[in-house]
Amino acid sequence: MKIKRTERGWAGHFICANRCRFRRNTLLEKIGTDIKIVVSTVGLMERDPSDKINKGDFVQVGCDRYYETMAFRALAKDHRYHDIDVQQQVFFDSPWCLNEIDADDLANDMHEQVVAELIKELESGTKYEKKVEPVAKADLIAKVALMQIASARGRFGTGFPFDIAQKALAKMESLEKENSK
Repeated sequence: MKIKRTERGWAGHFICANRCRFRRNTLLEKIGTDIKIVVSTVGLMERDPSDKINKGDFVQVGCDRYYETMAFRALAKDHRYHDIDVQQQVFFDSPWCLNEIDADDLANDMHEQVVAELIKELESGTKYEKKVEPVAKADLIAKVALMQIASARGRFGTGFPFDIAQKALAKMESLEKENSK
């Protein structure tokens, strides 16, 4: 089946994408099906001027990386922009991160490798079934721990809503029990 590729002018993921100088967003649509995959690469994030901890002009977008590529199914109900469904991450084998500053050329190559891999998978019949796999519990625990550290350093103020994170963790545990039946 034919794959339609559309390059789009906005970031596909990452809450601080507005501070990233590098943003790529590619929509892959398998013609004749409802399969739509968004490949998004962001990087070279400018340091927030109010950030008193990090030094330099740029900060990492994640642990040990200045650029990252992720892929997701598009939201089924979004018939206009086909933005990502954060609950349906698409995994791939290609390199997905770079830990260098000013590596836009390498980030473009990385993005293209992921796009090529996913096109090949779609053409071979991979359906990327619509199944919601909750974020790994260990990943959420790590994120909550990082938020607590950041809050202790005054990055989120004193009233960060940890109860929301704890409720999310409890919900994930109930989903895990439900899925294991």
